[in-house]
Amino acid sequence: MKTRAPVPRVGSVGTSALVGVLVWSALAAGMVVAFARPAGAAPRARAGAGTPSTNPDVVDLLVQLLAAGSSSDRIVAALGALAKISAGEKSGDPRVLELLQLYTGHRRPEIRREAVVALGATPDARAIAPLIERLGDDSPEVRAAAAEALSVRREVRAVPRLVRLVRRGDPGAAEAAGRLATPEALAELCAMQGAAKEGVLAVALGTYIQRTDISDGTRIEPLRTIAKLHGVEATAALADYLASIPARDARPSRREAERLLDERGADR
Repeated sequence: MKTRAPVPRVGSVGTSALVGVLVWSALAAGMVVAFARPAGAAPRARAGAGTPSTNPDVVDLLVQLLAAGSSSDRIVAALGALAKISAGEKSGDPRVLELLQLYTGHRRPEIRREAVVALGATPDARAIAPLIERLGDDSPEVRAAAAEALSVRREVRAVPRLVRLVRRGDPGAAEAAGRLATPEALAELCAMQGAAKEGVLAVALGTYIQRTDISDGTRIEPLRTIAKLHGVEATAALADYLASIPARDARPSRREAERLLDERGADR
């Protein structure tokens, strides 16, 4: 069994230049995915992902580059490569998790964002806490990336913070809040009319009503709330919902959406 070398501390000058050159040349040539597969091996399909199996040597190089530190471009590229590799893995590498957590606190927002994306791709459940923490990041792009990652993972523990972000008018949290909203969170969202940016609230509720994992009756109140909002986002939410329903589907929420949309048009 191959023994993993210990991860050097971030900023180690002795390894930075050599590792940076090796990894950056592979990244720049777009060869990481090819190198991520052992020589002569066919890609290993995984349910829900198209990422091939990974060669541990590639992960080792990426880990060493990130641990040693490098230019922003190289760090962003290395984080992007780890995100693609992690998406195809069944278990997370603890070294990768530790480094990604470290980089989510980097001073540059573009690096924090890439670290959050990569953290969201890792299968390790320990990624959840730092992802939720990044919902409080100063950068809207980082918050949006964290919200998307938590939404993909169906992480309902993030719902209270996502709802608070919607109340504050953060557009990056709207879709995630709608996808993950619990009954309690839905009630809170519907009560936000007049207390939150209407466009953001319309997107959150519009996302909720298109979910396939909810009962139809729970769509009525958010539909009525959307109809009370101003702006193109609210109109689009009603129209998009109707467009998503098969023509012969006579569910009650369809009739309600048609009525509300007709009334909205008549008021103009």
